[in-house]
This record gives sequence, structure tokens and C-alpha cells, in this order.
Amino acid sequence: MQTPADMHSHPAFGWLKDAAPRRLAEAFAAAGYELRFVGGCVRDSLLGRVPGDLDATTPAAPDAMLALCERAGLRAIPTGIGHGTITVVIGDTAIEVTTLRTDTACDGRRAEVAFTGDWQADAMRRDFTINALSLSPQGMLWDYTHGRDDLIAGRIRFIGDTDARIQEDYLRMLRFFRFLATHGQSPADTAALDACARHAPQLATLSGERIQHEMFRLLGAPDPLTALKLMASCCMLSHLGLEAAVPEALEHLQPDDTVPLPLLRLALLLRGRGEVNADAIARRWKLSRRDSDTLSLYATHRAMPHAPKPLKRQIRVHGNRDAVALLLRDAAEQALSPNDAALSQALTLTASWQAPVFPLTGKDLLAHGFSPGPHMGEILKGLEKWWEEEDYLPDRHMLLEKVKKH
Repeated sequence: MQTPADMHSHPAFGWLKDAAPRRLAEAFAAAGYELRFVGGCVRDSLLGRVPGDLDATTPAAPDAMLALCERAGLRAIPTGIGHGTITVVIGDTAIEVTTLRTDTACDGRRAEVAFTGDWQADAMRRDFTINALSLSPQGMLWDYTHGRDDLIAGRIRFIGDTDARIQEDYLRMLRFFRFLATHGQSPADTAALDACARHAPQLATLSGERIQHEMFRLLGAPDPLTALKLMASCCMLSHLGLEAAVPEALEHLQPDDTVPLPLLRLALLLRGRGEVNADAIARRWKLSRRDSDTLSLYATHRAMPHAPKPLKRQIRVHGNRDAVALLLRDAAEQALSPNDAALSQALTLTASWQAPVFPLTGKDLLAHGFSPGPHMGEILKGLEKWWEEEDYLPDRHMLLEKVKKH
């Protein structure tokens, strides 16, 4: 173990002084328990990134955590009490706190745990060295696996025996590539790549929800292309239902934070060899109905027009967000430059144009003496088509004047 490092004056750890982590630490200290922060908040801070969720660990047993939170007037929710996890809500901040653990049995999908007071044992049960770091509320960084050095160098290394870590939970293979995409630098650890290739068939034993969670985080990374290429080289994509995936399909995709990037990138992978199996992926990965419909749209919709009038029709049907996504998909497949004039104009229009609502309804026709029936629907369709052809300029009064001529 390395000597604990003092991060108290490190500017990226200023969040330790925020009200929520400070009150949490004070409550545990008052009850005689040590508390340390772990996970992404420590990793991100060491890299100078703004941390997201806060997670912590402690030797306190779950019942003791609930009791001390009650005494301190903190709201505690037993979100994963069987595995030693509670969620403490302080103001607008939710902090997950988990009792230190060791694994007693693993079957590749889940682990049985025992609670412990041994900080190093808890660190050594984790997957990667960069995830074994812990930070005291006073700013002392504990590093049992040289994870800080690996983090700074962009090395994603399993703790201890790589095969053993993977066999404990096969999801760790996907986590390895996800962290490669978000925190890694080339070259990737060859021992880890070899082990992932050996165990790739075991991905079939994982639940769709767990696969979706990790793959969406990987596909949402700033640049997942290298990680996906390595997954393909390890024959992992085929065991996820992406047999026809071509990672290079993402090479020319322009980043855009207004669209759901994981779904757009997944659609591009599915279209890689023209063998679209969006419905099969939606079932295997247990996508929500909304995500399933979005993926199907991105994977199967025809090429988008760039001319204003037909493009506006597509915006009215699919909405601005999805119309932008479809334009970006087409541009990626055609390897268009971001400076392409037609694409740039189409994206500008799609991002800014607010589709108007057709001003007339069936009630308007009834008020003008039309009898209910299919013919009334045909008249409305004809009026709406004329309204579109006139670039949505005719107002309600002009449309009603046209109604009178029928």
C-alpha cells in the first residue's frame, strides 16, 4: 500500500466542504465510525473533472447506519440493505453509503458478501485499480493498488488475477471497455484483452438490463470507437447481439449533446452491414418502449432530405431532436464534413425551426355545414397538404376561406 496522500488542499476536492458530504461525515464521526468517499467522485476529482454522484463506505453495519442517521436527523433510505447499502438524502444531494464488504461466493453474475471492518479487504474485492481509491473527509487519499498512478496514466488494470476478477462477475468485461472509453489511453492492457476474449461467450449469461446499463455508458462516452474496435477484436460484440456491427461506422459521427448518442451510435452499429436487427437488440437489452421505438427509427428510417420543405415535413413527424439525429446518422454514413454546406443548412433549420400546429380541426368543418364522415377527413388532409406546400404561411382565416370553396 502507498502512504496516504493529503488531498485537502487539492482544488478539485473542494466538494468535501459542501454541506451534504460534510454533514454526512460529521454524523458518522459523532457515532464513532470512519467514513471514506469512493468511486467516481474520487476518480473524477483526481483528473480535474467535476464529480457526479457521491458514494461512500464505512465499517458501520447497515442497521447502525440507519440508526445514526436517524439520531442525526438525516433521511436514510435502505436502497440495497441486503448488500449493505443505504442512500442518505441531504438537501438536494443523495449519497450512497455501503458497509465494507468481502465476497464469500460468486457465480459470474452476482456475489454473496460478508460485512467487514477491513478497508484493504474491501478495496481488493473491487474490479480495477482505479476503483480501489478511497478518500477521507479530511482529504486523505488511500491507495492500496497504485490506482492513482494508473488513473493518471490512463491504465485500466484488473486487481490481482484478471481471470479470477472476470469469473466473479462477467459484467466486468463490459466495464473494462467502458472505462477504456472514459478513462483509458492506448495501449490497452494485453492480459485483460486476452482474458476478455477467453470469457466473451459468458456475456450470454448476463441480464439484458445489466448489458444495457454498461453499453449505454460506453456508447455515451466522448469517443467510444477505440474501445468498440477492441471489443470486436475480442469477439465480444457478437455475444451481445451485434454480430453485424461495424465500429468504423461511428468514425464520422459528429458529436451533438441534443440527441441520445447511445441510441444513435447503436443504430449506426446495427446498420454497419445492412443487417438491421433493432428489434432483437431491444428485446435482448431490455430497452424501454420509448428507447426501442427511437432505436428502430434511427436504424430503419430512410435518408433524410436536405431541401427545406420536405425536411420540415420530417421535423413535423419526428420532432426536432430525432430529425437532427437522422441527419447526423446520414452524414456519418456518407462521411460528410461538418462544413458541408447543405448539411450545415439542414442542421441549422432542423435545430431551430418550430413546427406549427395545423390550424383547423374537424369541428371547424362541422361549423361550416359539413356532415361527419370519411370525406371530412379527406378534406382536412387536402387542406393540410396545401398548407404545407405554402410553407405553413396560410393562417386560420385563409384556410377557412378555402373551406368555403368546397
